[in-house]
Amino acid sequence: MPGSAARFGILPTAAMAEKEVNWAEIEADYVNSSISLRDAATKYGVPLGSMQKHSAKGGWSRKRKKYAAKTAEKVSEKLHDKEVNRTLREIERVCKAAGRLIDAANRAIGQLDREAYVSYDRIEQAQTESSTDDTAVVITEKKRKLRMKQERTLVNTKRMTEIAKTLETIKSILTGEDGHAVQPEGGVIEIAAATVIDPREDEGFYGGAAGGGKSDMLIIEALRQVDKSWYRGLILRKIIKELTQLAERARMYYSAAYPGVRYNATSRVFTFPSGATITFDGLQYTKDKEKYQGQQFEFIGFDELTQFKQAEYEYLKSRNRANGPGMRCYMRATGNPGGIGHGWVKKYFVTAGEPNKTVWTKSQVVMPDGSVQTFWSSKVFVPSLVFDNKILLQNDPDYLKKLASLNEADRNALLYGDWNSFSGQVFREFVNDPAHYRDRRWTHVIEPFKVPTHWLIIRSMDWGYVKPFSVGWHAVDEDGRFYRIREYYGCTKTPNTGVRMQAAEVAENIRQIERHDPNLKGRRIIGVADPAIFIEQGSGESVGALMERQGVHFDEADNARMAGKMQYHYRLAFDENGIP
Repeated sequence: MPGSAARFGILPTAAMAEKEVNWAEIEADYVNSSISLRDAATKYGVPLGSMQKHSAKGGWSRKRKKYAAKTAEKVSEKLHDKEVNRTLREIERVCKAAGRLIDAANRAIGQLDREAYVSYDRIEQAQTESSTDDTAVVITEKKRKLRMKQERTLVNTKRMTEIAKTLETIKSILTGEDGHAVQPEGGVIEIAAATVIDPREDEGFYGGAAGGGKSDMLIIEALRQVDKSWYRGLILRKIIKELTQLAERARMYYSAAYPGVRYNATSRVFTFPSGATITFDGLQYTKDKEKYQGQQFEFIGFDELTQFKQAEYEYLKSRNRANGPGMRCYMRATGNPGGIGHGWVKKYFVTAGEPNKTVWTKSQVVMPDGSVQTFWSSKVFVPSLVFDNKILLQNDPDYLKKLASLNEADRNALLYGDWNSFSGQVFREFVNDPAHYRDRRWTHVIEPFKVPTHWLIIRSMDWGYVKPFSVGWHAVDEDGRFYRIREYYGCTKTPNTGVRMQAAEVAENIRQIERHDPNLKGRRIIGVADPAIFIEQGSGESVGALMERQGVHFDEADNARMAGKMQYHYRLAFDENGIP
């Protein structure tokens, strides 16, 4: 069928010859990544033969190896591991202890010297005393004892002097004053300090713009405890096929830090000289989480967390436990705005507190004896920007240009790390700007206010039993502008899971809210809901009928999706004064 190949993105050979190909861009992509020539040909719509020809002519393979070696060298030079810091702190502690021992030794030496001088004085005094025969015998015996004491004192003094000298030598070695400072072994690489999340936090999310070095951070962070034979690390991507490039980068970094590391490409497991392992795996379906049942990992990392469901993340959290003594158990994740998990990741990490500051959460456990024990968990969000990745910008100066040329939503998300804008977002007009909560301009979120008594109140409901239900109260001003002033949401802590509450109980809770809320109390309220609540289930009453028996009435709403969507676009739009 004419034109069918072009419709599906497949260009005929003749058309391909006429297509303008940016070989510089293709070469940069190949050299700076682990993509194969075949995959690159498919990605850019170029014949494999032409790709191979340009690769051979331009020496792409040689440039890729050179780039990988250069990157590994730079990273190895820049970075250090937590163990290095711990060793240095231990050295500092030992040095202080050595200093205290030296001071004590010096005090002891001074005391011994004073005793020696006293002994000498006593001997001289004895020699000047009476020289009668009887007295001379006494003095001679006394002199002999004093000399013996003197000799013992001198011996002790010499020993203490040697001890002090040894301690001074130890101190000079520890502090590097002898020119040979202590260098801890097995040093582990780390990325730039701006992208490292302190391992003291139980959970950390490094996310935002594209190109910030997020995946590299995750790969390298997993190395912190590989000196322990029982250490087990796990790094996850949503789809196993997406692990290819991640594993290749890990091989580059891990072999630079630990030349003896072994990699099993079939199981995607790195085994280090100590016996520790880091596994790379996929979690394509929620049910796949069960394969980790009974397993435990000191470190768990999620690459592109916004591609995962919260239930998957929460389950893996239960696998984050120690295999042996002296281990630190924690989780790290990376990601860009957008994806199926955008909402929960934004709520759980991005807006949970201030960026780069630890957020503490309290939880309590009832112990077998009935006592209640309190625990504190910590998490942190570290914003990612492409400007943090100096190496990438040096190797590909045009990368910023590529991000800047994207559509507005993707540009804001991937270049600036804007979590309020991403591709696929339905209502891109929505703005939440705290700076304008008070003046109510150019924002859809404003400060709470007392609703005028003459405004209309509309109650809406989207019913759910197994899934969450949502009840919202909206005030309508004289211009027909809607304000959502109250909501009642039935959801468990597990995302998209309802509380399984009976319709009559929900209706009673609605009545209680409308009796006590100052903006709702005593008001005439119009209720609208999805027509589905009026459908009778089997021989039982409908949800709408059950609620009416409790005095909570709803009319059937118009639930035409497209018309409703366009209404939202219209109502979210700002006028020339910034008022929606």
